[in-house]
Amino acid sequence: MIEITKEMDKRLMGMIMGEVANYMQSVAPTLSQRPKLAAMQSIGGYTGGAINRTTHGGDREIDTVLGRTATDSATFDVFMTWFKRDPVANAMISKPVSATWRRPPQITDGDANDTPFCKGWKQLVKQKKIWTTFPRLDRLAMLGKYAVLLIGFSDVKSDADLATAVKEKQFKRGLDDVYFLRPYGEDQIKKITNNVDPSSRRYGLPETYTLVESIVVSSDAAPTTKEIDVHWSRIIHAADSTMQSGLGGDSLSLARLR
Repeated sequence: MIEITKEMDKRLMGMIMGEVANYMQSVAPTLSQRPKLAAMQSIGGYTGGAINRTTHGGDREIDTVLGRTATDSATFDVFMTWFKRDPVANAMISKPVSATWRRPPQITDGDANDTPFCKGWKQLVKQKKIWTTFPRLDRLAMLGKYAVLLIGFSDVKSDADLATAVKEKQFKRGLDDVYFLRPYGEDQIKKITNNVDPSSRRYGLPETYTLVESIVVSSDAAPTTKEIDVHWSRIIHAADSTMQSGLGGDSLSLARLR
């Protein structure tokens, strides 16, 4: 058995700290250049703040040569393909969503959690599977610039009714008036028509959504699609990375995989 004296312990710690200092000095230049090196390795070059996507003096465009879509021009379908096939892309979406919804939020009414509102919420969570629906909406919002959740109310008798505003006095059965919750990704949102009246409190916000509904009649038949116009009061709008508008639809908003 070897006895470690205080003097030996001091010398050993000094040697260790010296080696750490030498290592940090050797890697410091590399660490400071890491953003430039990453850009050069992944997309072709770094030009002092701008990413160069070409080689051979601009004669070869790297994304084209490699047969891939540049991230700044990729569509929702491309992101979905990456999500399905690339484990890294999948983790960039799935892990934050799983971490967010692993412990669902606790809803209270002031300091109480046994009021009629709280009891109704708990019943809605159970009936409509809220904590499995919201993660689906979250994933779709991260894959694209935004996603929406369509709330199916009992007042709808035809597709035309979806374009009308929800009126609270029409509902008499409480939670039974909520039929379904259905998330839609950016690829299923064909158009969003915004309010352009500067005198309105909803100026710049969506008025109607045109959704592409996929209809599967049976497992042995190809799905058909139809477009439906939906009033904003029947929609929950979700966006992950917002910039100017806060809705994720402006030119500066980015999908997470971009």
